Amino acid sequence: MTLNGLKQGFTLIELVVVIVILGILAVTAAPYFINLQDDARTADLEGIKAAFVTEAELVYAKALIDGKESNLSDSVEYTADTSKTAAIKYGYPTAAEMINLLGIDASEGATSTDTDFKYKVTPGTGGGGDTLIIYFASSGKVYDDIKYYTESCIVFYTEPIDANPSDPIFTVEECP
Repeated sequence: MTLNGLKQGFTLIELVVVIVILGILAVTAAPYFINLQDDARTADLEGIKAAFVTEAELVYAKALIDGKESNLSDSVEYTADTSKTAAIKYGYPTAAEMINLLGIDASEGATSTDTDFKYKVTPGTGGGGDTLIIYFASSGKVYDDIKYYTESCIVFYTEPIDANPSDPIFTVEECP
């Protein structure tokens, strides 16, 4: 029985060559896909920062309407039903209030493991405003000190320091 010169299928050598080429492509492309998790975490933090900015601007607008933008310590009603108030400092939400305004599923401190994020409010130093630090609960880190400004995978909200006009500071430290 002859095949009349027709070959069917791959030879072993052709199969090995294709596998080697696919292996080379995989090794070349792998570095581009390895950091997807860090990029996703950074995007989450950028989203939280955007929420900080939006919420701060809304509360500040309400403080302007009420004439409270220059007060060191005050509060504004921030919902239509006037049942909720936000603590403000120079018209912007305080660091402690910001976590409540955003409604982020976060817990304070190191012991809780049932939330996606953890947060810490640190008192201002050197004339600076208090700072809200939000980070991923899965990081296993605890931020008890302002020294962690150099850490990565964190978002910060720092209160304004005076009313001349001083905007709050919003910062994201990207994930490595």
